[in-house]
Amino acid sequence: MGWTLGVIAVTHVLLTPLLYADSVDSILQAGGWNSIDCDPTVSDLRSAGFWYATTGLGLLWSAVLVGRVEKATGRPPTAAMWGLLGLAAWGMMFTPVSGFVVLLGTAGLAAYRRWRTPS
Repeated sequence: MGWTLGVIAVTHVLLTPLLYADSVDSILQAGGWNSIDCDPTVSDLRSAGFWYATTGLGLLWSAVLVGRVEKATGRPPTAAMWGLLGLAAWGMMFTPVSGFVVLLGTAGLAAYRRWRTPS
């Protein structure tokens, strides 16, 4: 599960400049520092790319933590499984056709791994 989250995370970060090119360009043109909310006329544009990349970084952090628990115990942590399920449900409630479906699959993978691996 740690590796799966890691792949999702790195994909998020690497795709940010491609999927949110206008957002990234606007942030860079503004100098980066304090650039998201400094100009209300472009804060929505800049926020989209920023939050997409930040989600990837947060998932990467989670991937490392989950991976360490998996390595130590042989199983993904229960809290990560339920957390991913909740996050997927939350996201799909507001945007059903989105990448949140991937988190639903990852939660399912965690449930399967927990079920198949003795404690």
